[in-house]
Amino acid sequence: MEADRKCLETALQVFDCISSRDFTTLRTLLDDAATLELPFAPEDVPSMTEGADNIVSAITCVEEHFSRFAIQPHEVYFCEDRSTAIIEATSIGFGTNSGTYQNRYIFVFEFSDGRILRWREYLDPLRIHRVPDDAVETVE
Repeated sequence: MEADRKCLETALQVFDCISSRDFTTLRTLLDDAATLELPFAPEDVPSMTEGADNIVSAITCVEEHFSRFAIQPHEVYFCEDRSTAIIEATSIGFGTNSGTYQNRYIFVFEFSDGRILRWREYLDPLRIHRVPDDAVETVE
């Protein structure tokens, strides 16, 4: 039970790290062999990233495109038998020049020894936009 609680805390801490741009702490939450899977990634974004350092490097794109970015979890589920957290969340981002970005997500985090081994992120691909200059669509 204690291990499950720690896994859930780790999963939720991912969102805090991204929102606060604390990529050093984010790295500590990931197993060295972690994978990030984005099944609905846009064409210019890899659908899979392997290795904790590479994942953190990929996530730092938040700094390039957004002056502020936050992910808010809404529902949290945990499967003890599989050491897996499933989290429904919403993001809001404000472009570095202007515009906003919002999306809804399903995150699936699988754990090994309390660290994230597999991170799957499902989002609405019609709402995802890189934030080029000020050409960002506001999504209701």
